Amino acid sequence: MKKVVLSAFALLFATAMFAQFNGSSVVQLGLLNGSDVDQTGLLNGSSVTQVGILNGSDVDQVGILNGSDVDQFGLANGSAVTQTGIANGSDVDQIGAFNGSDVDQTGFGNGSSVTQIGIANGSDVDQLGAFNGSDVDQTGLGNGSAVTQIGLGNGSDVDQLGAFNGSDVDQFGIGNGSSVTQIGIANGSDVDQLGAFNGSDVDQTGLGNGSAVTQIGLGNGSDVDQLGAFNGSDVDQFGIGNGSAVTQIGLANGSDVDQLGALNGSDVDQFGIANGSAVTQIGLANGSDVDQIGAFNGSDVDQLGALNGSSVFQFGLANGSDVDQIGIANGSSVIQLGAFNGSSVLQVGALNGSSVTQLGLGHGSTVTQIGIGNGSSVTQSN
Repeated sequence: MKKVVLSAFALLFATAMFAQFNGSSVVQLGLLNGSDVDQTGLLNGSSVTQVGILNGSDVDQVGILNGSDVDQFGLANGSAVTQTGIANGSDVDQIGAFNGSDVDQTGFGNGSSVTQIGIANGSDVDQLGAFNGSDVDQTGLGNGSAVTQIGLGNGSDVDQLGAFNGSDVDQFGIGNGSSVTQIGIANGSDVDQLGAFNGSDVDQTGLGNGSAVTQIGLGNGSDVDQLGAFNGSDVDQFGIGNGSAVTQIGLANGSDVDQLGALNGSDVDQFGIANGSAVTQIGLANGSDVDQIGAFNGSDVDQLGALNGSSVFQFGLANGSDVDQIGIANGSSVIQLGAFNGSSVLQVGALNGSSVTQLGLGHGSTVTQIGIGNGSSVTQSN
């Protein structure tokens, strides 16, 4: 009897070991082909290659250190990868038009890589857990990427080259990071982060690109860099200790920063012609810094609360600055160098201070203070 039990245990152990280290390879050429791969265990690998039209691939893996590789070439192909466990990896490559990729990963330390080249391709990545990573690369026209990450220490990287591409990143948790790079025409990026110590980095080069960043929580940071013309940036931050940096170089770019809370900071740098910056801060001890170099640029800063500070520096021709502060012990500094620049400062409250310095020709300055113990200094020199 003892020998029978030992033999049964040995058979069970051998079967379990045989279930590990499996490999599956599927190659399909033609039309309306379908592939379904299910793997459970350790160190399993799946490879699917499809060439043609309307092909579909579905890979499901449960376990540890499993890998999935899907390559599709053609038109209207679809790939779905679902992985549950630890340190699993998914790689999807699609070349053609109207292809779609869907990756779902649950667990720890999983990684997803999606590469799409062509027209109107779509990528959707959903990751739940901790220390997961997503990398999406899209080249072409009208491609779309959606990344959703929930958990701790997750990272998302989206790179898009072409025109009319769109990126949407949603992250919920602590210490998540998002990076979006877009080069081309009329691309759009939307980043939403909820939690603490999350970071967003958006880089856009080209014409008519748009960036929207929304962060809610503690210690979040946003960095937006745009090079070109007619680009727009919108940053909304709610919470404590958040920071926003916007840099725009070119023609007719626009930046809008809204911050609600305490100890938030906004930094806007614009270089070029006809750029516009709007900063709104509500709360305690927020700081705004706007630097504009060029011509026909405009800056608008609105601050409501106490101990807020605004600094505006403009160098060039026909720039305009408008600062409105309502509250207690706020401070405003405006420096304008060049010709035909204009400054308007309105302060309502107590113990507020305003300093305006204008050097050049044809400047105009208006300072209005309503309240108790306010101070104003205006310096003008040709």
